[in-house]
Amino acid sequence: MALSAQMIVVKEVVQGPGTIPGCGRVRLHIQFPEDDAWVEVFRHFSDDLPAHILRPAYWNTSPTNRHRGYRCIVGQKVYLFEFINDAWYFIEQHFDADLEQHIFHTRNSLRIDHENDLGLGWWLPEDKENPERLPPMTVPVPVEERSIEKEPLEHPEEDVTFTYPSDPVEELTEAFRHLTPIHTDLALVEPITPTETPVVPVPFAPSMSPPAPMATVPLSGALKGTTPTVFTGERAESAQFLWEFHLYHLLNRNHELVQNPFL
Repeated sequence: MALSAQMIVVKEVVQGPGTIPGCGRVRLHIQFPEDDAWVEVFRHFSDDLPAHILRPAYWNTSPTNRHRGYRCIVGQKVYLFEFINDAWYFIEQHFDADLEQHIFHTRNSLRIDHENDLGLGWWLPEDKENPERLPPMTVPVPVEERSIEKEPLEHPEEDVTFTYPSDPVEELTEAFRHLTPIHTDLALVEPITPTETPVVPVPFAPSMSPPAPMATVPLSGALKGTTPTVFTGERAESAQFLWEFHLYHLLNRNHELVQNPFL
C-alpha cells in the first residue's frame, strides 16, 4: 500500500509559565485530508507537556535519539503516541531506505477522544499554559509531498528504554547560569569585643530524647496489582519485564512476602 500525503505542519513555539526563556512549548498542528489518508508526523523534540496531559503516557529517549517521543502502555504492550491538534493520536513508524531514517505517520481515524479509557489528558480552557491563550512565535512549515511504498507497522515498538526524572536542582542551576547574582561576596566583619561582663545564661533542664520510631509492621493478605508477565529470556522483553516487576514491587513493598521472600 502506497502512503502519499501532502500536508502543512504548524510548529508553534509558545512561551508561557514553566518554560525556560528562549525555549517555549511546541504545539503541533496537522491538516488531515478528508479521505482519512496517512500523513507524516513530525514528533515533539523534547518532553514539554505537563503531567495532567501525559498521565499514563511518558517520554522515551535513546542514545541515538532514534526513537525519542511519547509512548503509552496499552494491554501490556508499548505503543507510540503523539499530541497533535490538542488530542492524542496513535502513530505508526517504518524505516525509509532512501532517507535511511524512521518515518512516523498517522491518520484522522487514529485520534483518541478526550474522554478515553486510557486516562490520557488534554488542555483545559482554564489552563494558564494552554497554547490557545498564548501567541505563537513561528509560522507554518510546508512539507513536500512524498510517496512511501511501505506497509505501516502492525506491532508496537519493542525496544523500550525507560527514563527517570532528572535532578531539578541541576536544571535550575543550568537555567540561571547566565544570570547576574543579586549580591557579591559579603565582606568579613571583625568580631565585637564585649565591654561588660556577659550575662551567664541559666542552664535549661536536659531535654528528653524522643521515643524510638515504631518499626513498620509488615502487611499480610493478598498482593496488590498485576503479577508481572513471566520472563522468557528474550532480550526484547527484558525492559518491559523490569518495568512490570519494579511497579509490582513498589505496590507491595510493605507486604511480608516481599520483605521476607523465604516465608
